Amino acid sequence: MGRVLRVGWGAALAVSAGVGMAASTLDAADVTWVNRFADEMATRCAARFSGRLASVEGDVTRLRLIEMERRVNCECLPTRLRVHATADVVAALRAREVAPSRAFMIAHARVCGAQGLRDSAELNCRVDAREAAFVALNARPPTGEERASLAPLDAAGLARCRCFAAGVAALDDDTLIAEAEAAYSAFQARLDHPASAPHQGTFAALKQACAAPAE
Repeated sequence: MGRVLRVGWGAALAVSAGVGMAASTLDAADVTWVNRFADEMATRCAARFSGRLASVEGDVTRLRLIEMERRVNCECLPTRLRVHATADVVAALRAREVAPSRAFMIAHARVCGAQGLRDSAELNCRVDAREAAFVALNARPPTGEERASLAPLDAAGLARCRCFAAGVAALDDDTLIAEAEAAYSAFQARLDHPASAPHQGTFAALKQACAAPAE
């Protein structure tokens, strides 16, 4: 996948936190506090994304991608905080104790990020394929205006992207996050060293398999 869905709270870090564990019972004061904290978190997040959404007005594909990213950061993560926060996590957040609260947030950001990658896989594939077709014809990437009117994929291209999305959907959270981290690291390396080879990992293998002719 050519682009990386960004997830807040440092989702590129690996932690082993009990994401699937049920939250301990919170008292009424903690419930009120964590709900208010999550609401404020969602509001601040939405404000950050409003400018990005406005900057790509008219580019429907990129609007959809940013909207998916917004849902991961501004909806999924605050919701998981409300549902899974334990009394210890709430105490750490209230006391501004960075390590335990950050570990909790990173663990749940990974879950949200993995789901965001699944949700955006087909659209990411379509965007990459349309831009690749433009580059093949013009020997340069499209401008912002040109991205808004790239030629649509044909039936075969759409089928390849549906195949790719199905493959991504079958991957577990750890595999998805590891792949996203590796792709992002390779992307950063290529910014400094443009001649560096692009990342060839799980997503690339899926795309290659989906592009292979049926036997």
